[in-house]
Amino acid sequence: MAICTGGDVVGLAGNWRVLPAEFGDAVTGLTVLRPIGNNGRALCEWMRTRASEEDVPYSRVSMNSPVPVELIKDPEFNAHLDDLDHGRAALAVTTSRILPNVFQGMQAGLDEMRRVAKASAYEARIIEELVQPLGDPVRRAEWTYPYHVAALARQYRIATTSAHRKDALLKLAEGVARCVGVLAVAVQIHRDQGYVDTLRRNRSLSQGGATFGTWEKQIEALVKAGPMPELPELEGSLDPGGVLGTLRELRGMRNDSSHASRVQPEHKLEREVETLQPLVVAALESVGWLSALRWELVDTCAYAGNGGFTLIGRRLQGSHPDWEPFERSFPDTLDPDRIYVEGPSSPRPLPLWPVARAEVCEDCDARELFLFHKFDKTSGDITMRCGRDHKFPRDDT
Repeated sequence: MAICTGGDVVGLAGNWRVLPAEFGDAVTGLTVLRPIGNNGRALCEWMRTRASEEDVPYSRVSMNSPVPVELIKDPEFNAHLDDLDHGRAALAVTTSRILPNVFQGMQAGLDEMRRVAKASAYEARIIEELVQPLGDPVRRAEWTYPYHVAALARQYRIATTSAHRKDALLKLAEGVARCVGVLAVAVQIHRDQGYVDTLRRNRSLSQGGATFGTWEKQIEALVKAGPMPELPELEGSLDPGGVLGTLRELRGMRNDSSHASRVQPEHKLEREVETLQPLVVAALESVGWLSALRWELVDTCAYAGNGGFTLIGRRLQGSHPDWEPFERSFPDTLDPDRIYVEGPSSPRPLPLWPVARAEVCEDCDARELFLFHKFDKTSGDITMRCGRDHKFPRDDT
């Protein structure tokens, strides 16, 4: 028997659990591991994984059992695994409540049980249809990523011909680059406390329209400059498996394709789609943190009377083009009529002015999300472009 307490990792064979901090003390016949600093989540996950990979699950650990010490001692890594575990638990609780047990009401008659079983069977089919997209990174992007990427993900999903699918994949890849690049430029403008000087110094943003390669340069330059407290999620863009390496590969494929001297036959288009698709999916998965960012258009920042403020505005959800209203409390003031982006690691919302704006498009007569397209060094004017390729201000030439 061994004493276990909150923060310990307790288990046997492949069944390991981290005891919650408020667990208290107990005695158990199971194996008890006590990680230094109570960073037990990584150790627990490692023990579960190692046991599942063994041909014969082992029941004992020894001082010679290998463990990734550096990761086990890393509090940030443990925090990420905590979030993962909470997500698994929330998913399990939610799914367990959706479909009832038809025999729960033992006092119900047989006819009632048949009715419940029939209704549950129909509901189970609906749930199956809803759950399937969760395993598809493109569907997840369509539901949860910022609008500019989400809308392009939807265009790829509904594309039918090989030519349309290839074009949609390339646009989706460039959309990822543009979305992350706009965030990088917004961080630099925020640091400079002004956009005119920032854009004048940035030659790639003032020579023609912003291209795939332009956004890569913005991301790379900002990441190389050092830590990014304004948006820490961007810091891993240059790491192995980060988004920048995949985007470079996709840009090269796009350039090779656009320089082709003749119309490509169907079988060649199909091969290109098969090559592009896993790369674009890898790019989407490398920026999964985009789904945690809130892009919000603040219409009003009103004093709430208790030392705080109330933000009233609109936001876009996934690929749906309609703006949804929101209202939430905030401890400080924000300038109205501007779009802000905020992530779970952000100390405060990052203003996207003037590289992202919500304007009524003269071409489609709807409020659209416009992202930076071009800066005129002579006049200081900025041209924006929305997902429909309409420009603001409208270019009538």
